Amino acid sequence: IGIAVGVWALSFLFAFTNSFNEGYIRNAIQYDYSHIQIHHPQYRMDPALDNFIPNAIKIDTALTSTPGVVSFSFRTIVNGMIGTGKSNQGVEIVGVDPMREAKLTLLDSMLVAGDYFTGKRNPILISSKLSEKLNAHIRSQVVLTFQDSTGNITAAAFRVDGIFETKSPRINDGVVYVVKEDIQALIQSHQIHEIAVMLNDMNQIPALQRTLASSFSGIEVQSFRELAPEFDLLAQQSDISKKVLTIIIMLALLFGIVNTMLMAV
Repeated sequence: IGIAVGVWALSFLFAFTNSFNEGYIRNAIQYDYSHIQIHHPQYRMDPALDNFIPNAIKIDTALTSTPGVVSFSFRTIVNGMIGTGKSNQGVEIVGVDPMREAKLTLLDSMLVAGDYFTGKRNPILISSKLSEKLNAHIRSQVVLTFQDSTGNITAAAFRVDGIFETKSPRINDGVVYVVKEDIQALIQSHQIHEIAVMLNDMNQIPALQRTLASSFSGIEVQSFRELAPEFDLLAQQSDISKKVLTIIIMLALLFGIVNTMLMAV
């Protein structure tokens, strides 16, 4: 019975740990990183408007014709402020193509209230956490303030079209979504700052990275593990924890069995 309980406990702990790690990585891929992201080489260090992706149209054509690419989305990203009469907060303003983003991150399925970009003029999606902070509800007006491509401070009114809730704390805390063309018109630039790609099989990631890097200059192609090194750290910590637990449980079993045999003798 002692051996059976010990082996069952180890199996349960290993299965629980593996499931937790896989779920964490799966959610991070789905909501934050995708399998691959493409940026300007300097963008990760300096997310400025000038650090945009060159040849975005050609990359679009290449990804469309690449086998194994399930979906991809082009994003224009601006850092700014969102405000209402009650409060203001710094946010990352992500301009997206609604159809492509829905296919890539399933953003439309995360709505807890409202609609998915059905507003006629400057619709915006905010998280439920931001909604509470700003006291902004469906059809409320919020003001986004940011810097345009010429360096001037620009402010524009947006109407809350939908409220979402994701499993990503980063997105819930400080990311809002707008239509890409709306934000591009306001910053007076049609540049793309991020391309996120999802594949059929994660084993295809290295090959696609090499293909894109060799085919296009002036871009940085990174996998989700390169974007988030903590995944490897999490795996290493998990392996160490498993070894420690195995030693502890096996020592406990060993002493229990030795004690039983000693008393029997």
